[in-house]
Amino acid sequence: MKAHALHRAMTFIWQFNLFFFCVGLFSSKSGLTIFGGLLLIHSLFRVNWIYFRRESILLGAIGLYLIAAVFGLFSLSGASGALKLLYSWLWPLLVIPAYVVYQSRKDWPVLAAGLFIGLVGSTSVAIYNFYEKFGGVFTSKIRVTAFWDMGRWGIFLAVSCIVLVCLQHSKNLTLSRWRKVFGALFGIAGVALILSNSRGPWLALILAFIIFCLLPPRRLKYLVVLGAVLSGLLVISGEFRQRFLSVMDVHWDEGGKITSVDNSNAGRLHMWKVALDFFEEQPWFGTGYRATEAPFRTFLERQPLEYRDRYVYGEFSFTDQHSSYLTILVEMGIIYFIIFWGYFVWVLKEAFFQAYCESKEAAKVALLVLIVHLVIFVFYRSVQSYEMASLFPFLVLLSKKQPEHSDLFS
Repeated sequence: MKAHALHRAMTFIWQFNLFFFCVGLFSSKSGLTIFGGLLLIHSLFRVNWIYFRRESILLGAIGLYLIAAVFGLFSLSGASGALKLLYSWLWPLLVIPAYVVYQSRKDWPVLAAGLFIGLVGSTSVAIYNFYEKFGGVFTSKIRVTAFWDMGRWGIFLAVSCIVLVCLQHSKNLTLSRWRKVFGALFGIAGVALILSNSRGPWLALILAFIIFCLLPPRRLKYLVVLGAVLSGLLVISGEFRQRFLSVMDVHWDEGGKITSVDNSNAGRLHMWKVALDFFEEQPWFGTGYRATEAPFRTFLERQPLEYRDRYVYGEFSFTDQHSSYLTILVEMGIIYFIIFWGYFVWVLKEAFFQAYCESKEAAKVALLVLIVHLVIFVFYRSVQSYEMASLFPFLVLLSKKQPEHSDLFS
């Protein structure tokens, strides 16, 4: 009797943490950190390790975490950088609680409720902010958010939109009854994404949606709808057109420097240039996790004044390369860069095989979420931040052992 009561209590605690982790995904750094940490610790005692150790993709994610810590010992920051990574970059370990939830059908309603409340609540706040702070007038300069900063908010919305598209077209009979709800959620999330003015997430979602249309069963008519909606927005709203097309504003000046009239574009291009030059100083093991500022400043002090005047101004950052690919290269070195992105190429290949060749619905979701992030990685250092809570858990959808009784998507 006592054992049964204890089991019920532990299940309640687990589902309590899961619910607020899902709500926090859209609304709170603290909530995401605290409840994510509690879920991770609890999952170590709930996961079926016999099955988990057979999941090569999930073990690979944990391997990325451990290898990064080892390589950090040889970086410029040494043991302090490795220790900081161990307690700060826990995102790959979220595959463990995600696996527990995926294999436990009783947790799915809790997962759905938390995500529903988090998404509806946060998008409602964003739309309220649009009218309250900006008078309901959309321009290319505004950035409408809810609880997160604009970059992270846009990423969470892009991931939400592509998952909702998959849910809306799921073959699962239970999910099919909720199609109108998924459509409504997609609508408000899409509006919030447009209002965020986040170009990277826009492009990522468009590419993911195109691939969704091309995966079996092909839905080519949706490509026509996409083209019509985009064309309409570009024609009707000059502000949207200006913001959307500004991503292509890249050119070489008279001195042969790649730059842009758009300050955001120019800042990124110049930071990428300096990061590549700086990388040559410590190519093998990098500066260490989030330890670029001091070495960057030292490097720039040694450069000619002309170099600094040309690239270091305005939106230049000494701590953020504004690209996940360059962040891994500069902070972790070329060896880990190959290991890390090699892992994701392998996962992408596996997801594509399961989605295209085997027509697995769950794999389609994992593939499209991965594509969203791989595009966004070009523009943001999201690989090190909270955004990873919307990537690593989706890798469980590629698990060899699927949930018993019923699959979540098909």
